[in-house]
Amino acid sequence: MIRRISGYFTLLSGLLSIIILPSCSNSKMFNSSGKWHPADVKIIAHRGAPTFAPENTLPAIRKAIEIGVHIIEIDLHQTKDNQIVVLHNENVRKTTDGRGYVRDMTLEEIKQLDAGSWFSEEFAGTTVPTLEEVFSIMDDTTKLLLEIKKGSPYYPAIEQRVIDLVYEHNFHDRVLMKSFEDGAVEYFRKHAPGIPAGKSFAFRIPFLRLIIERGLNTGSVFDYDVHFLHSHRFATSRRFVRKAHEEGFEVFVWDVHTPKKMRHYIEMGVDAIETDCPQVLRDILHGE
Repeated sequence: MIRRISGYFTLLSGLLSIIILPSCSNSKMFNSSGKWHPADVKIIAHRGAPTFAPENTLPAIRKAIEIGVHIIEIDLHQTKDNQIVVLHNENVRKTTDGRGYVRDMTLEEIKQLDAGSWFSEEFAGTTVPTLEEVFSIMDDTTKLLLEIKKGSPYYPAIEQRVIDLVYEHNFHDRVLMKSFEDGAVEYFRKHAPGIPAGKSFAFRIPFLRLIIERGLNTGSVFDYDVHFLHSHRFATSRRFVRKAHEEGFEVFVWDVHTPKKMRHYIEMGVDAIETDCPQVLRDILHGE
């Protein structure tokens, strides 16, 4: 049983989610015998390939496909006129030249924004894509990991709209979903049981039965009815991975951007690594 504690622990959650801009330089990683240790780990490109192109845009997604990742993670929001768009924050200010909240803007208004110039002039005029536009550029093998950033009631019926789009475009066998929000995950499990779903969290304190997400839950992550646990690297230990596998969960670790950390989690036995540097992880897995 998972029970949410009201209120947000801003300071603690903030400390646990400190973002350090990744350095995507590579170095060859070998085990103590001098031989490469192979591992069957899936590469998840976080927001596409955000060191090559502006995050959550079509150029970033195309680059991730070119790199040869297994899965591309993107973030979903809903406009005032109920269109599903791809960007990280509910406010457009971070990655566009506009201001305001997605839910207060129509798709036409969103499409007028420049989502590329903040990254470099090369990408000036790049727009915020819709989920349908992302579907239209995908190849035949790469999967999408869809994050519902905020579910109902903040974005009314967003879960069902995403499900409808997935099935309308025949992507039901090529998507996974995840969320920090219990309600969004539970909706997918009930109404789209064929789509693998994962629970995202930042940290956990097992002996206190606490789960730190955007706020705080009580219970155990192993109580969730999901296919995979989407755990921050701070929350991912050998013991946790072993226990998750014993309980039938896959483990997708996030916020892993350096070769040293990548190799650490590969050897730990995680099932997938979500990174801003998918080309580095690809080279490591290929022994390059």
